[in-house]
Amino acid sequence: MARFNAGIPGNAPYGCISVLREFDLTGRMAFVRGRLAKWIVVVALVVSVGGHWGILQTVAWIGMAVEFSRDASISVALEKTFNGKNPCKVCKLVEQGQKAEADSDAKLDSKKVELFHLAAFEFFFPSLHQPLITATVHSAPRAEAPLLPPPRLS
Repeated sequence: MARFNAGIPGNAPYGCISVLREFDLTGRMAFVRGRLAKWIVVVALVVSVGGHWGILQTVAWIGMAVEFSRDASISVALEKTFNGKNPCKVCKLVEQGQKAEADSDAKLDSKKVELFHLAAFEFFFPSLHQPLITATVHSAPRAEAPLLPPPRLS
């Protein structure tokens, strides 16, 4: 959108409406970018703590419950879903993914990186039995009297 000088009358094709439209678009874009950034952070945190496996498992359970409820009652369908004897393809995929992730985490834990050599740090703590050094400070009385009335800020 072309910019114009709002101080000169007749310079804008739509008057003040184009200024408001341009402000609205940039403000809305900033709002959308901010909202998108927040959702990206939320998704990254969910994936980093393994929440994607929980989401996949929940979807699998819902699908299994719906599938089993077509042939039997809801109570029987839920029992078949959660008893562990009838896993679906997604349940097996989730189990394999969690095992692979746990194995890779175990390999990372075994390779510990030491950034500091702990023997190099020595701390000195003074003994509590040492006498405390005290000093008495004597100040001379004020030689001149304070100003009367106190000075005012101008």
